Amino acid sequence: METVVRLCNHRLLRAVQTRVKKLFTRRYLLYTNTAISFTMSCAGDGLQQRYQLLKGEMDSWDWERTHDVGLTGLVIGPFCHSWYLFLDWWLPGRSFRIVTKKLIVDQVICSPVCISSFLVLTSFLEGKRRHEIKDELIEKGKTLYTAEWIVWPPAQVINFCFLPTKYRVLFDNSVSFGFDWYFSYVKYGKKTNDTSNSVELESDISEDVEIQTEPKADKSRLRTSASHVPFLHMQAADIVQMKQDTFHVYSKRWKKRFEKRITRSSDEAETDSEELLD
Repeated sequence: METVVRLCNHRLLRAVQTRVKKLFTRRYLLYTNTAISFTMSCAGDGLQQRYQLLKGEMDSWDWERTHDVGLTGLVIGPFCHSWYLFLDWWLPGRSFRIVTKKLIVDQVICSPVCISSFLVLTSFLEGKRRHEIKDELIEKGKTLYTAEWIVWPPAQVINFCFLPTKYRVLFDNSVSFGFDWYFSYVKYGKKTNDTSNSVELESDISEDVEIQTEPKADKSRLRTSASHVPFLHMQAADIVQMKQDTFHVYSKRWKKRFEKRITRSSDEAETDSEELLD
């Protein structure tokens, strides 16, 4: 027991404690909360990537993905810092009624903002288009928001009832460490399936191109030539859109040809009727 007391009263340990307390003062609290959010976001994604590497779902570490997830922490951290300050100013106190109001407001406003920021920012950094970001936000946002209703209300009861405002982002990110892992799982866990589907779609379209360009040529020759078609290396969505556009172009051409034939036949019928009348 005496050794424990001596260790607690050690000069180095006291210096560390004073510096840590200084980080949670009003002057440095914003920077501290932002750094904590950035670190926890990268750590949660790192655990998910390590798990995917062990399962064989990934070949190597994706540093761009870690970079994107870390940037979401830099955005969500300051937002949570300001959000808890505003919430304690708007709803001061720790009674049952006040805590219930804080829980409802937090789940209705803060959770959708954090989920949307994560999904929209990561998708934007990946170079996705507007409709792709919208579809991903609707599809994966529902899953994440449902999970937040299971995890966060009990955690926020402890946060709002027992902790001061300056330690709430730290507690939030401590709980969110495991939840960030789940964020990365929902966002990137099914990436291999999507890529395999796109590869299958590209192979099917390449076969269609081979048949349309050289129907009587050798199959081996067609496969080698089709690999040099430039748009086969584009994304699957772009290929599908291009295929639809070409279909519309061909349909318009056939429509024009059909209209010309109708006009010709009508003109010939009129000339024949005029000759008969003469």
